[in-house]
Amino acid sequence: MLSKLEFSQYSVIYSDDFKASRRTLSVELRLDLDAFEDQLTADPDQFPMDVFRYKTSEDSYTYRHPGAKFEVTYKVDRKENKIFFLLLVLPVFNPKKLIFISYSHEDEVRLTELSKYLDPLKEQNLIDYWDDGEIDPGDNWRNEIMAALHDAKGALLLVSQDFLISKFITTVELPYIFKATKEKKVELFWIKLDAISKHAEINTYQAINNKPLRKLSPYDRNEVYVEVHDALLKFSRTH
Repeated sequence: MLSKLEFSQYSVIYSDDFKASRRTLSVELRLDLDAFEDQLTADPDQFPMDVFRYKTSEDSYTYRHPGAKFEVTYKVDRKENKIFFLLLVLPVFNPKKLIFISYSHEDEVRLTELSKYLDPLKEQNLIDYWDDGEIDPGDNWRNEIMAALHDAKGALLLVSQDFLISKFITTVELPYIFKATKEKKVELFWIKLDAISKHAEINTYQAINNKPLRKLSPYDRNEVYVEVHDALLKFSRTH
């Protein structure tokens, strides 16, 4: 059974399942959902794909709220100016903290070295980490990156000159990470791979190492990776 309410441009129809889930929401989540519904009925196209909306079938979508607070599946009837809200899902949160790793592919060898020190934390279910090696052939790579950014509680940056001249990193990933860090939604960690300009914005944040990895011996590089391991272990226990 469906019930109908009138909004500004589009009328809204709720499924029984959606209404039942809606009644279980906290006041905070209800306000977030109300704001989303109001925005959607004013303009169903205002949430572009790179803001994290999934198209699941023709005119049907699954929207995931930033911070993974809830997921809404809905269908847009553009001829009748109606929006059908079909399903509301409250995700089950994994206690592990997701770490988003940003790096230049020119520095992949350093990521490979580092992962040997991160994998034990992952195997102990203390953290999870994501880098673009998780993207499978055929996946929408931009959506996958934005999804991981949305879910991350920590960001680990492998900073080199190649990193700093990457257009996608500097125009998409870094602005998102810096903003989330300032809003205290993400904790930022970074490793200095190369000598970089003292005016680079990343220098606003303390690096894990002072001397660039490229100037270090293999043993000394491993000591830096141990520091990363210990910093993320502490992060997993205090957040």
